Amino acid sequence: MNKIIITTALLMLLICAAATVQSQIVFGQKPSGNPQFVYTHWKLDFGDGLDTTVSQSYIPVSAFVPIQDNLEAQIYMATSSSSAEYSGFDNSVSGLSDARIQISRSFSEDHILISGGINVPIGKKKLDFMENWSVIELLSQDFLEFPVRSLGEGFGFNLLVGGATMLGDARVGGGITYQFKGEYEPYAEIGDYDPGDIIAINAGGDITKGKMTWATNVVFTTYTADKQDGLKTFKQSQQIAVSVSGAHTDTPHDIS
Repeated sequence: MNKIIITTALLMLLICAAATVQSQIVFGQKPSGNPQFVYTHWKLDFGDGLDTTVSQSYIPVSAFVPIQDNLEAQIYMATSSSSAEYSGFDNSVSGLSDARIQISRSFSEDHILISGGINVPIGKKKLDFMENWSVIELLSQDFLEFPVRSLGEGFGFNLLVGGATMLGDARVGGGITYQFKGEYEPYAEIGDYDPGDIIAINAGGDITKGKMTWATNVVFTTYTADKQDGLKTFKQSQQIAVSVSGAHTDTPHDIS
């Protein structure tokens, strides 16, 4: 029971550190595939009849491949089609996303997890700026929720190391993630864009007393500068995210 509890705590901490990196050890799960279909539609009303509608159809496909005990691979790729209508114009962009492969291995009776993944740049790039920019710009807005905000990027990889253990009744752990993002040409004849790399460090834990579970987590994230044709264009500031939560259940927990 402690083995499962420790592994679960480790996974939660690592997911908080790198939400875009899918990494976990799943005990006894058979090889599987998971296709999905997601449709998202937004309408923006700017007044005076200046309405804009943005739609996206998204088909992700993921696969789980157990290699051996405590070693697994996950594969992901997707296709999407997005369109925007505004002021009598109708622009769209569609194509494949990049493929992502993640391999994870647990050690020391699942107290330690090491994971590495690559981004295979097969997705659509070198878009037509005049035809596609308006759609991509709308997809990138923070107040709109779209599963796919861009298609292909450059070669990339991530490395993730974390650990978790029990300290009395408390589950504690932490991890560090490094994500490298290579340069690519998002629009034809616009030049190479090199997005900044990401480093995330996190620590946290939870404790259960009777019918209450209390949890806390701290994530520190830092970024390197974005570059366009070798020149720095933007650098996202460092971030610290702190969460504290409590959950109540009618059934007392037994963590032994």
